[in-house]
Amino acid sequence: MSENNQLAIIIPAYKAEYLRLTLASISKQTDKDFHLYIGDDAGDDSIPGIVDSFSENLKISYRRFEENLGHQSLVLHWNRCFGMAGDETWLWLFSDDDLMSDRCVENFRKALGKNKSSRIFKHDSAKFINAGEVVKENIGTESMDTIQFLKSKLTYATESYVVEYVFHRDLLILTGGFRDLPLAWCADDLFWALASQYSPIIKIRDSKVFWRFSGHNISGRPNSCVTSRKKMYACYLFVKALKAAGIFTLDPQLKRMAVSWYFAQFRHLKAGLNPIERSFCMARVCRMLI
Repeated sequence: MSENNQLAIIIPAYKAEYLRLTLASISKQTDKDFHLYIGDDAGDDSIPGIVDSFSENLKISYRRFEENLGHQSLVLHWNRCFGMAGDETWLWLFSDDDLMSDRCVENFRKALGKNKSSRIFKHDSAKFINAGEVVKENIGTESMDTIQFLKSKLTYATESYVVEYVFHRDLLILTGGFRDLPLAWCADDLFWALASQYSPIIKIRDSKVFWRFSGHNISGRPNSCVTSRKKMYACYLFVKALKAAGIFTLDPQLKRMAVSWYFAQFRHLKAGLNPIERSFCMARVCRMLI
């Protein structure tokens, strides 16, 4: 295989409940020419045994970290898992509870073969609940630039999940990597927005990933006062970073859309905020408009 086609699938693991299903979906890939890296964030004790049960069918590097870094920062744990990878050109950050259809790796390589200069590829996705019911389909266009990606995200036309994307490792250097936003909220969206300035996002055809919506992930869990505050601060940092990167100058509609999106997040989360925190959120919007 060409060195340019080498792929690392990276799982920052913590929960064991659905890990076996995740690894089973990876083991069914029609193209198994990849290296699977699993970084255990001092998680469930059953994780090593689950990983070991797939070791004969998959090329796996497993490491258990003694410090539960994800409790402090999910992005910092993502970054140390990236550090486990070898010299693979392509990185796919997956999760310990999501699924991929059988031809995801095969179809990534087909897309790469037709778009050799591209650095970001994206699967379509289906959001599903634990019973297996699909509640939302996210179907992408053949190619998206930064403006198209942000308009789709900021208007809620589609949802974007980190597990959809396969990207060139050089983008970690060019963009400064995934930013350490609270709860990793919007950290992946910011990375795709910055990375797509270097390469369009190319659709991977004829396969998809399945993103699990449950009480075990940050998106599905009821918001507490603490998570509401952290998510709102992350939303502010996300929009602030877009502005600092000059992205709003690409299209005059983007700033308005970003502010509208921020207000929508505020309406969803404000029940968990006290009056002072709500005032802070509104003051931040004013600073965004300057």
